[in-house]
Amino acid sequence: MSEPLQTLEQRLGKLNENTEYLSDWERGYLESVTAQWQKRGSLSPRQIELIVKIEEKISPESILASETWKVLYREEKRNDTLIVAKYYQETGYFQDLVRSILEEEDFVPTERRWSKMCNNKYALKVLAEHNAAPKYADAALVQLRAAADWRFRDAIGDTFCTVICSGQRAGDIVSAASGAKLYKILPFGSTTIFTVEERHIKKAKKSKKTKTSKKVKKELDDEILF
Repeated sequence: MSEPLQTLEQRLGKLNENTEYLSDWERGYLESVTAQWQKRGSLSPRQIELIVKIEEKISPESILASETWKVLYREEKRNDTLIVAKYYQETGYFQDLVRSILEEEDFVPTERRWSKMCNNKYALKVLAEHNAAPKYADAALVQLRAAADWRFRDAIGDTFCTVICSGQRAGDIVSAASGAKLYKILPFGSTTIFTVEERHIKKAKKSKKTKTSKKVKKELDDEILF
């Protein structure tokens, strides 16, 4: 595949003047092929194929779509993206993108990169948990389930706990499991507040032993009275 000298020079010049919408890799690639063209006067078919793709990326239609996406992201997508980014910050995936999202206030990911990170099944589960209403209100009495994390079982056991807060006030979701919404709970008789997932707690219930003891006490009282 060959291109007239003037035509390819003009195309490369135009591309190098409009790099705002290009990635760092694409900018570096343009510098490289421009230098090669100036030195050798030729490019491989594959190199020209990539140039065509870059040209398509900065076409008026593509730029309009990019600008439209930026507005949509800032107005409707950014808050959910921050939630997902905080989740992935703990998992180790998408770390370059996560850092940019969390550390650069004006950063807007491309729609393709955003979709890959935020439209997968794990991210959607995290958002579903974040947006779901908490099962247990503030000040509710709860206790750990038998299958709760052993660290909490070891420290709290079956002691009744008071819900201090839930959701974002308790912390960022770090799991894509059902019931991953976080709660801060305070066990009776303790000054240590624990952060646990919703799936690890249940509504506090009086034990059968307690009910039986009360029944026996009432029977004894009745016998004493009569």
